[in-house]
Amino acid sequence: MLKIRDAIPADMDEIWLMCRQHAEYEGAELSFSNQTKDNLASLIFAKNKLTCWVAENEKGIIGYATCTAQYATWTASTYLYMDCLFLKQEARGLGTGSAFMRHIADFAIKNSISEIQWQTPSSNHAAIAFYTKLAVNELSKSRFIWAL
Repeated sequence: MLKIRDAIPADMDEIWLMCRQHAEYEGAELSFSNQTKDNLASLIFAKNKLTCWVAENEKGIIGYATCTAQYATWTASTYLYMDCLFLKQEARGLGTGSAFMRHIADFAIKNSISEIQWQTPSSNHAAIAFYTKLAVNELSKSRFIWAL
């Protein structure tokens, strides 16, 4: 039985493992340290910083998603930015992603947010196919990172 719930501090080791798996899945070369893990935990469990949910079944935690409220100056409105949605391999294709997206949409509606935005690498064909089935609008943009 699938359950999506708010993350709790006891989930942090599993969330951290999935963060590393997510980076590896997307081919990202990131440095992971205990300091980074602690920083992530402080953001997840600080009020109004980073919302994190986990999906679990009888085998344990099988995925996570994180979101933050962002602001759009063009529309003078708040939108929900989904930073991550990651499922372990065994959770893919079973409806877990759809359940997560419904949960995130319900959260947005409950918080009077009428738009959710996210991005995925163009090489992640499975995610693009999944998101396209949601009848979403796809934007063509480039993302830039300026590491200081």
